[in-house]
Amino acid sequence: MAKVVKLKKGLDIPLKGAAEKILISPETELQYALKPADFIGVFPKLVVKEGDRLKAGDPVFFDKNNETHLFTSPVSGTITEIIRGEKRVIHEICIESDQEIEYKGFNTANPLELTKDEIIKRLK
Repeated sequence: MAKVVKLKKGLDIPLKGAAEKILISPETELQYALKPADFIGVFPKLVVKEGDRLKAGDPVFFDKNNETHLFTSPVSGTITEIIRGEKRVIHEICIESDQEIEYKGFNTANPLELTKDEIIKRLK
């Protein structure tokens, strides 16, 4: 099991100059994969199954130790395959993307009208 290291302070590295301001449009891929093994210390529990339709922002899996920690779909599309390993460990969740990405809508609210607990709940 990998050891999780939590950082308490950051480090500022002084660099001279600035990055070039070049913007390019990203190429749209047809296949995407979420790999829970990339997230150290996360024990995934699936929310979706093969054949489900997703919008970008829909939850795909969550951490068993912290159910409020959701991992969402980066694109809209269909779950084509869930690859499992030994002891049914989830290796990949494959998503075939749509040509046009649809995003999940989130309700907005005025923070001046919400209580402290409601704001914290929305941030989680």
